[in-house]
Order: sequence, then C-alpha cells, then structure tokens
Amino acid sequence: MSIRTTFVLMVMLILVAGYFIFENTPEGTGDATSQPPWFYTVSTNDISEITVKHKNMEETFKNTAAGWVIEQPQELPVDESRWSGVTLLLSGPKTERIVHETVEDLSLYGLEKPQTIIDVTLLGNRTIRTYLGDLTPDGTAHYVMQENDSRLYTIDTSWGQVMTNLAAIPPKPPWYYDVLPQTVDYISVTHEENEIAFDKGFDNVWKFADREGKILNQEQWQDVIPKLGGPAELIILKNRITTEEFTTLGLLKPETIIQVEYTHPDAITEYLKQVLIMEIGNAIPDNSAYYAKVDGQPYLLSVDARWYEAIRDLALDPPTLNSSNGN
Repeated sequence: MSIRTTFVLMVMLILVAGYFIFENTPEGTGDATSQPPWFYTVSTNDISEITVKHKNMEETFKNTAAGWVIEQPQELPVDESRWSGVTLLLSGPKTERIVHETVEDLSLYGLEKPQTIIDVTLLGNRTIRTYLGDLTPDGTAHYVMQENDSRLYTIDTSWGQVMTNLAAIPPKPPWYYDVLPQTVDYISVTHEENEIAFDKGFDNVWKFADREGKILNQEQWQDVIPKLGGPAELIILKNRITTEEFTTLGLLKPETIIQVEYTHPDAITEYLKQVLIMEIGNAIPDNSAYYAKVDGQPYLLSVDARWYEAIRDLALDPPTLNSSNGN
C-alpha cells in the first residue's frame, strides 16, 4: 500500500470517527461555542449588595464606605481571608457549557424549586438573580439558570460551594464569638481566683483538661455544649473602646477571662484552628448583659447575662460527678 493511499485512509477514518462521535453525543451535552460561555459579566465596582438564600438560611452582604459587611441585626465586617475573591467570582462566572436553549421540565435539574438563589445588586438598583440547581450526574458541576434567561447552563461545583457557604457558613470574622458548638475543642474559664479548663479528645468526648482524677459529669455537660458556640446575644456597642471606658466598664482588670479554641473555616474547604480570648467586665445598668471585649480587638461588646453567668459558673462550680450538682 502506497504512502498516499495510507494517508487518504487515515483522513477518512478520522472523519468517520468524528461523525460517529457527533451523531452519538446526547442532545444538549455538546458545547454551543468553542469557548465556555460567560454566564454574565459586570464590574466588581458595580456590585453593591449580595444576598444568598440556601435552603432555610439567608445572608445579605453590603458594600459600605468601611468595606463589605454582613447585614445582620447589626452590621458585622466580613472575614477578609474568606471574603477575598467573592466579588470577583460574582462579577463574571464562566459556565462550562450550555446544556439546553430552553427547558420544559425544570424539576429534572433541581430548578423548579431551587434550594439556592443568589441575588447580585448593582449600582442603579439593578439585580441579577441566579438559580443554582442539582449536581450533574458526574458530580463536577451544578445546573444553573438566570432570571429572564431561558438557557440551562452548567457551572463548576467549586463556584456553587463558595456561594452556598456564604449562607451556610457566613464569613464572620474569627474574633466574633458565634461559632458552631461542635467546632469548639477547648474552653477555659478564669474568674477571680478560680480557673477551670475542658478539652475534647480524639474520641470526641469532653473531659477536664487540668484536673487529674476528676470525672466530668457528662449529663450536666450536655447543657453546656450549646453554650460553647458563643453568647445568645453578642452586640457591638462601639467600634473602639476609649481609655476611660477600660476603667469604668471593668475591662482594665476583668474579673472573668474566657479562652476558646475552635476550628474556623478558611477559604473554601480548608479549616484552621483559632484561639479567641474574651474578657468580661461590669454588668450594664439593667443587669441584662455584661460589657466585654476580645483580646487584640478594639470593639466594645456586650454579652447576654444568662450565657455569661452559665459559663462563669463552670469555674465556680465545676460539673464533676462528685460536685454539689452531680450524682
């Protein structure tokens, strides 16, 4: 067989193979363009507000003169280590492909009643609404649609994970004592001359960290665990404590110091150990809360009295099996 004949046969084989692949590609799975299409594109400077609803959780973030904040009952600055890059991701999400130009049955893609809705508000009160649906069969992408756009796209799962985490695990600053109780591994309480510490071992069982021979009353400890996540009411009273307030509010020499070690989410999937030290001062005038501050932070805070007194009492009356409250 001549070289020319061999070359012609190879070209024909390639063409036939290409045709076969094209004809056997399921409808809606091929790329509509040679490059993955942009879902939408806007300037990061035009984004003024972001709201993410995921299942029964919802968080709103606003761009203020002081930077991005979480809009809760009070404005809380975002954790920059986790927030960095979020507005860039939302300014121009690039899809993997267009699956269908129109969709008759949205329920097939988890978009009839989407569990995640993302609203990006731009200057001029314009809003882009994105619906995040189910994962694709191979688990590498989410189905997504945009309001007023009939096309069905897929987008990488990492983008979807970042968006859902904004609602599920809001990027609160690590000094803000509002964490999941199960992420706490250690707590110590010092009140005047009394000091006590507890830690969670590799077996996930809490015990005394500094009292050999003492057994923790696990039944009593079950009432403590929900409180490990932080105060029920943690309020930022002022962004900066004055020198005079340190003295008058009992924060120069606090009677109670609480140290907590917990696992804090960082970026998308990584988690880092964090240490938080909270100092408690005097009760506020109506005794419903106490003044507080976090070591290394300028904020004047208040914590609800019920939470603080329960944590303080761990040092005054440790929950041992042979304590006055134990068995």
